[in-house]
Amino acid sequence: MHGWSPDDEGAGEWGALAEYVLHYADGQTQTVPLICHRTADDWVSPSEATDVLPGLSAPPWHLNVLGVALRPVPLAKIVFRDLGTPAAPVLVAVTLEK
Repeated sequence: MHGWSPDDEGAGEWGALAEYVLHYADGQTQTVPLICHRTADDWVSPSEATDVLPGLSAPPWHLNVLGVALRPVPLAKIVFRDLGTPAAPVLVAVTLEK
């Protein structure tokens, strides 16, 4: 989720606020964009992002859960990048499940 700018148009090809870059052990990468109203929304507004599920909440805030299908290759690292838009992206936790 993010804060400060609930209708941020984002940056780059997807209009993203931030992105996860998944680096696999075989050298390939996978980019997961956080897009306002789809995969991210303002954490102190009602949950409205369409491609995530609301997780924890205690009005006025909420946390979203975003599931991502991974390739069947070990992950070397995950990089979370703020794309410099007015919104302030927040990463609370990452869970990997085999």
